[in-house]
Amino acid sequence: MMSVGIRKKVFLTILAANLVLAGAFLLANWWSLNHSFLSYLNRIENRHLAPVITNLREHFLRDGDWHELIASDEAWKNFVRSALVFDNYERNVLPGNETPRGPRHWDIERPFNPGSMPGNLKPPQDLSRRLILTDSDKHTLHGLQPNDGSKIVWLPIRNDDKVLGYLGAIQHNAISDDLDLLFIKQRNAQTLWILLAAGLVSLLFAVPFANRLLKPIEDVQKAIRTLADGHFDISLNTNRSDELGQLARDFNRLAKTLSQNLSARQKWVADISHELRTPVALLQAELEAMMDGVRDVDEASLVSLREEVIRLSFLINDLHELSMSDAGALAYNMQRCNIVEVLEENLEAVAEDISVSLELQAQADQYEINGDERRLSQLVRNLISNTNKYTDYPGTLLVRISKLNHIVVIDWMDSKPGVPEAALQHIFDRLYRVDSSRNRATGGSGLGLSLVKNIVAAHNGIITARRSEYGGLWVQIQFPEYGL
Repeated sequence: MMSVGIRKKVFLTILAANLVLAGAFLLANWWSLNHSFLSYLNRIENRHLAPVITNLREHFLRDGDWHELIASDEAWKNFVRSALVFDNYERNVLPGNETPRGPRHWDIERPFNPGSMPGNLKPPQDLSRRLILTDSDKHTLHGLQPNDGSKIVWLPIRNDDKVLGYLGAIQHNAISDDLDLLFIKQRNAQTLWILLAAGLVSLLFAVPFANRLLKPIEDVQKAIRTLADGHFDISLNTNRSDELGQLARDFNRLAKTLSQNLSARQKWVADISHELRTPVALLQAELEAMMDGVRDVDEASLVSLREEVIRLSFLINDLHELSMSDAGALAYNMQRCNIVEVLEENLEAVAEDISVSLELQAQADQYEINGDERRLSQLVRNLISNTNKYTDYPGTLLVRISKLNHIVVIDWMDSKPGVPEAALQHIFDRLYRVDSSRNRATGGSGLGLSLVKNIVAAHNGIITARRSEYGGLWVQIQFPEYGL
């Protein structure tokens, strides 16, 4: 199945929309023209009835009735046409400051001959057959009521405030005159040509518009292909202020993020390789020395080998825990727990095995959060291990727990050496060490604080680092109170 490109779709959409709009305009114009023109014709004919009403009034005032006019259809027809032609004559022949002399007289016995009138004074279309004459109570005196639903306009015949009768004019419900039909036909033809011209203009407009609209999309498409090939140093023009400009800015941000992630992944692999190579190289050197007889296979040698294996095991376990946490596969059994008890139990358990003095300050005996006690204990042990490894002897550690606006706050502050200000934002990064104080000789893998950060995040908490007032590191953890 042949696919249609977006350029063709945009082009066809614009063209179709303009053609539909032009077609709707043509249809509306045709409907409006027919109905409006028909209404216009009716109004013109109704206006021509003014002299007929005037003559009817004069005839009634003179004879007291209209019997003479309605005695026959021919008499009525001659009366109507005479009134129309006489009015036409007054308006077109008499000078502007002349007035008709005397009452208007007509001969109803002699048939009216419009051919005797000048060409420009021909009477309008005969209206007599569509006129209805009634008395003041609308009792029909002449003419027939239509049975096809045609509309009738009733014009009163007045003498001062007295109504002498009514003249009803049956309105046209269709255009039948040949000239009028020709006019409608010509107007419709003109509108059709306008429609064709609009289609041509739309065609000429749609092509460059579609190209201009799709040019930045094509640029994004090419950039995405470049990005998929692994080249992340690409960027798009972001000068546009519309949605395409926002798309370009989002793409540039994506490319930058992918580039940073690639650099971080490469650094991560290099750091992991370096971290694993060191204990493995030490193990290999120790074993080769024993095999060559350079070093005796005694208890001290075996203890040294065991320490390197333990250090390697710690590193592998930390990597496993961190990868499980990143993947969301680290199990958490969330329930109500007292964070004060978790801190007390873990600090007491390691108090004799570390080289720093501990102090725990709690404003209350119980601060409850929604957490996993086992993972929270792991968090505390990692923080203790970090303090013990990177604090000069004799070091101090102050752990203070408080609550502020339904937030449980844990402040973990140790003594020097401190962490440089520029390094504070990186201490939760994996395998990150501050060169002056955190080195491989102390036994740290550089993964403990990264795992701490993941555990805090899993408890909907926030962790930050700053310089401690005791000269070391100040880690602050905030947990929402239980029930929030």
